[in-house]
Amino acid sequence: MSRMQIFRVMRQLWCGSPSTHPISRCECSPQTKSVSCHRKRLPSIPEGIPIETRMLDLSKNKLRIITPDNFSSFLQLEDLDLSDNLISAVEPGVLGQLPYLMELRLQGAQLVSIEPFAFVGLKSLQLLDVSQNRLDSLERAVFASPDTLQRLCLGGNPLVCDCRLLWLLSSHKPPSLQILDMQPECSAPKHLMGKILRELKEPLVSRYMTCTKPRIRSNMTQLMVADEGQPARLSCTIVARHNGLDLLANVFFGHDQVELLRFMCSLSFLSPPLSFPFDRTT
Repeated sequence: MSRMQIFRVMRQLWCGSPSTHPISRCECSPQTKSVSCHRKRLPSIPEGIPIETRMLDLSKNKLRIITPDNFSSFLQLEDLDLSDNLISAVEPGVLGQLPYLMELRLQGAQLVSIEPFAFVGLKSLQLLDVSQNRLDSLERAVFASPDTLQRLCLGGNPLVCDCRLLWLLSSHKPPSLQILDMQPECSAPKHLMGKILRELKEPLVSRYMTCTKPRIRSNMTQLMVADEGQPARLSCTIVARHNGLDLLANVFFGHDQVELLRFMCSLSFLSPPLSFPFDRTT
């Protein structure tokens, strides 16, 4: 049997037969225990990826959602590439427990947010690439411990340079951490716009890199009554201010920089009769 035939047999044994596994569209290497599904136009993570996989490339696909179930079996995974997808958000614990994952790439994945505790299960993470996204921040609470992180790519994001990014300043960041690629710049607040994050020093830091608690303006209570048998619907509109801009939209109230201006509700779709106070402070 030739070397090529031996390789094909090994590949079938490790990656499965093309007729039985969706992973057949990907490239498998049993020697390196790697799977590459690069640029396969995949809308979801394919079934049949060997649980012994150490390197998994899912870049340049059409992935929109990742869940803890997607990676819970890959306990030996060391390198994961999710770059250039349509993911938008990484929720808390979404990558589950991957104790050996050292490199995670999410470059250009259309990320808008990485929530606190998103990477708490990645206790060996050394490289994180989240460059070229739409992130306004990357909080320290994202990680189980940022002290293990050695390389970070964060450039190309519209960063709001407030207290959430203090941990990345030269005087605060873990000593082993290097910020690679193009240096991240501030897009807000106005006085820091265009400045390189790592070069910020006093008095700019204490003056502008701050976070304020959400404020709710004057109280206004209104009594609403729905008569029995009448259709009723409750709909609300939020007007808030974020970084000096008034927003008419759904607002994430956990954001330190959101100031609530108006909260307006109208009532319908409720039965039997209902009377309740409407108070903007609640």
